[in-house]
Amino acid sequence: MTGVYNTWKKDGLILENKRSASLFAVDFNTSVFNNKISINGEVVKAFVELPENYVQTYGSRQLGGYCDIIATVLQRKILGWNNAKLNIGIRFDYADFNQNKFKLSNEKIFDDTWVFTPSIAFRPYGTTVIRLNYKYQLTRDIVGNEPSKLGAIQFGLSTYFNKIQISFSILAHKLGLVHNL
Repeated sequence: MTGVYNTWKKDGLILENKRSASLFAVDFNTSVFNNKISINGEVVKAFVELPENYVQTYGSRQLGGYCDIIATVLQRKILGWNNAKLNIGIRFDYADFNQNKFKLSNEKIFDDTWVFTPSIAFRPYGTTVIRLNYKYQLTRDIVGNEPSKLGAIQFGLSTYFNKIQISFSILAHKLGLVHNL
């Protein structure tokens, strides 16, 4: 996919040259062991046309991707939901925001991030998931100093909008948080 990303013309007046960005992506998804393990991933390479006077911290070549592996460890009736699932997962993310080299020294520009995220999730039914993650992230600056480290616990709830109210209501009843009068 390629397109012009800058405002090069306004009110009929040409402000500057058109600058393009091109993205090349490869997606992958599959499941194995009777759909007990699903694997999803994507890699994207970006080429961005930058003005010559931009500082080198803006990368004209970038690369990123992820791989998400989810395994169903339990599938049965849980808290009144037929076919509920307990999943464990692992996700790897990588982004290199600048694959260029410094013009003066010809040394690599770093500016990259690595993320490792294990998770546990409960799926009461196919369109809803309650998920707990631990995110461990390493980020290097443009000169490649020792990476900064981030650890975070994340909690999430995801569902389709037309079922969100029903999902919260059913979950609250199942957990005994709501009592009928």
